[in-house]
Amino acid sequence: MLNRNLSLNPMLIEKLIKPLCLISPEALKMIPQKVQKDILEYQKIEAELQYIVQQKYQLQAKINEAENAINLLHDQPADAVIYKAVGTVMVKGLNKESVEKDLIDLKETQSLRLKSIEKQENALKERFETLEKNINNALKEMGLAQSPKNNENIDDTDEYN
Repeated sequence: MLNRNLSLNPMLIEKLIKPLCLISPEALKMIPQKVQKDILEYQKIEAELQYIVQQKYQLQAKINEAENAINLLHDQPADAVIYKAVGTVMVKGLNKESVEKDLIDLKETQSLRLKSIEKQENALKERFETLEKNINNALKEMGLAQSPKNNENIDDTDEYN
């Protein structure tokens, strides 16, 4: 029953099973194709979430950097000489207002991107948690996993029958 196109990671299956137990290669072959696909999707979403978290931190750092620069500009006199980095070159002689406007626009753009990424992250987290519950339930039904002590966290929906 094991689909040869699917690559199940025994370590991931062990991670999903509470408490951890060893799964023989024969037991892996018994896992239904639907569950195998869900496990692969679970792995994919886990990687996507890691990537999104990285993007989120990078955007937050850019937003903080823009906020700090805006605060520094507020402390400068109106006739202060302002330098702006353009790639690897520093440009001199820009006026304070135009640099401040550029920084505010940059901050707003990055904030919008951050909100979009957070929505994407939340949707992926929901799907991730649903898959985890479904996989755990399916493996539990097969006798490959024991139910957690707190049964409130188990969704009794049977998506695999």
